[in-house]
Amino acid sequence: MKFGIHRIYNSLYLNEIGLLELLFALTPLLSGFMLGSVPLSVLMWPILIILTVVRNKTIKVKNFRPLTLFILYWFIHQIILLFITDVNGNLIVSQIIYFVAVYFLYPTLDSNKIKGAMNWVAMLSMAGLLYQWFDLLRGNMIHPLEIPGLNMQYEYRSEVLTIRPSSFYMEPAAYVSYMICPLALALMDKKYIWAGLIIFSMFLTTSTTGIALSFIILFVSIFSGRKFRLSSFLIVLLLGGAMIYALGTFEAFEGGIEKIENTEASTNVRLSQGPRVVASMRADEYIFGVPYSTAYDYCKSGRMTDVLIYGESVYMSTFWDMILCYGIVGLVLYLLIYVRLFKMSRLIWPILIGLCATLFSDPDGIKSNFVYKLIFMLVIALSDKQLSYSKRKQQLRIEET
Repeated sequence: MKFGIHRIYNSLYLNEIGLLELLFALTPLLSGFMLGSVPLSVLMWPILIILTVVRNKTIKVKNFRPLTLFILYWFIHQIILLFITDVNGNLIVSQIIYFVAVYFLYPTLDSNKIKGAMNWVAMLSMAGLLYQWFDLLRGNMIHPLEIPGLNMQYEYRSEVLTIRPSSFYMEPAAYVSYMICPLALALMDKKYIWAGLIIFSMFLTTSTTGIALSFIILFVSIFSGRKFRLSSFLIVLLLGGAMIYALGTFEAFEGGIEKIENTEASTNVRLSQGPRVVASMRADEYIFGVPYSTAYDYCKSGRMTDVLIYGESVYMSTFWDMILCYGIVGLVLYLLIYVRLFKMSRLIWPILIGLCATLFSDPDGIKSNFVYKLIFMLVIALSDKQLSYSKRKQQLRIEET
């Protein structure tokens, strides 16, 4: 028994963890909270940047050209907007911090320690989800779990009761958004039992995005290995079959299936609001975007009134928000980031293609959530590149001798 637990502990890299990697892995979980009046979705990034300097004992940055090109366009775009309309200075500062974090973090984070940290946070998140699920079985309504000493960024989340568990995250989609990273790692390292547990926890949230991404990531993982293995292919097929069986059999997952069956693209806000807002743009605005800094500012100006507004934001999926705010030029530069990542390493294909699929449903844009996943993919891709280089170097030495 002791040997079994020790083996699991090592296989999930739970014994390899660093402070920097742990805080990085905790960032999505903490993003829905505030320390006093400061959102942790912003505060965590300067803390992480400082820790990279402490670890390296110097400033160590690495360029990622597609992102740099997009940032240059974004920067020029923001300067022009300053002369045209009111721009939220806090949003600009936050965005600069997000961008800077990419160059500091991805060359410093250790890929094995990332795996351990993400798996620890995944287990904590799953424990919170199970706690909520058992609370639901007792007949209670729930809200996102609170963290002592921190305030929820959106206070109404603690007041609105629901039957959809989301652990410490503000909504089920946010839980899913985090768990796809440890899921991709589990499949990459052939930890299929752990991958299955993660997938079924995502099903418990009844998130349609979670169900769709689970199948996409699982399917793409077949083609993302360094070499094709029949055994891995058969295991993935068995896991996919178990997922289909579970969704069609167990009552716990009925909510997710019902949501999929009742979802219509024409009426679903996640899918339909973006195209409707973009359709209201003038023809000349499609090149560089509208003269407003956000979709909310655009709609509040009266250009588009038939929209659903949440507080001071308008729900826009990434694809349509990029066209609205940055035009076709900005969208192309943004997509080039994905193209470059696709060419860097096959190992990140599952999560990368999963993210491409959510461009039309999730509002990640270029905010904290996007930056988090970008850094994660760059760390894995860089590690894969270094490993391949080491193997080639070793092979050359063998041939020389």
